[in-house]
Amino acid sequence: MDANGNAIKDPTTFVAAVGDVIGITNLSTQAKAGTADYAYAAPTIRGYKVSSANDVTVSQTAANNTITIKYTALPYQESIIQTDTPALWSNNSVITSYWSVDQDNPLGSGTSVANSIMDTSLVRSGYSYYVTDQKGSSYATMSSAAAAASVNAWDSTSNSAGVQSDAAPQSWTVKYVPDYQGAYLYTRDYSYVNGSYSATTSSGTYKDAVGGKTGGAINFGTTDSNLPKSGYTYTVTGPDNITYSNLSSAVAANSFDNTDNKVAGVQASSDTSYQYFTVNYTPATQTTSLVVDSNSPVKAGSVLASSLGRQVRRFHCHIRMLHCQQLVIHTW
Repeated sequence: MDANGNAIKDPTTFVAAVGDVIGITNLSTQAKAGTADYAYAAPTIRGYKVSSANDVTVSQTAANNTITIKYTALPYQESIIQTDTPALWSNNSVITSYWSVDQDNPLGSGTSVANSIMDTSLVRSGYSYYVTDQKGSSYATMSSAAAAASVNAWDSTSNSAGVQSDAAPQSWTVKYVPDYQGAYLYTRDYSYVNGSYSATTSSGTYKDAVGGKTGGAINFGTTDSNLPKSGYTYTVTGPDNITYSNLSSAVAANSFDNTDNKVAGVQASSDTSYQYFTVNYTPATQTTSLVVDSNSPVKAGSVLASSLGRQVRRFHCHIRMLHCQQLVIHTW
């Protein structure tokens, strides 16, 4: 029976001799005293804890030969696996949670936490992780955290029996540590030949480098104020293969990537796949003009010829010389 007298398990019967004293181990009075002829263990019923039982002296009156074992419903308890980096779990801080009324079993037994959360499912590229338990102890893996006997047991907070609600759930926290990542800044010059631009070298020239953590902001020591070069304009190509008008917009649109930079599972201080930013310098447009001075028979300041070209382009002009003749007018 439960505490309210409701049957929670079908009764069973057995044959005993008249006069035998029969009880329930550690519950009924004579079984506790050790004077019962036969003592039986109370059945285990999931979600309940045995609380009391009577014992009987078998008589020829069947109605008197009844042992009633009473159980108290156990409250639900909750266990949670959470993370300190929700962005790696679709912005959810809770990875999974479990409810149980079977607090006599270990916290991680059966279909519970230890067997359902495999360490392989916790791996995220560009990160290492460790696990802390509800007491603050740290473990290298989820399996070792769940196997810790000192904390691998359901708690006994006073939740409402039969109601799936826990004001103080037990939790493990998966904490992620970002790997080291690196980024390079290069420059490359272009020339203007036969109506198109072409790089003067096949590879760029090293300018700057910076290190950081997976997902972190990239901040070079070099800024846009350091990049202008007389006679040239520039754009910046980011690791995303997009060309930006300046370096600040290129680094703002990119962050350190999540390449896995570990050696034998241990974080390394180098990057197997650096990110590259390239500053592309192209010749600026230049204009030349040929003008005449005030002594010219052509209107002073007039432009005789002009040329539009790129930096380091030779200017050619052709001047047509005008010869002056004297005209004499006689009057009479």
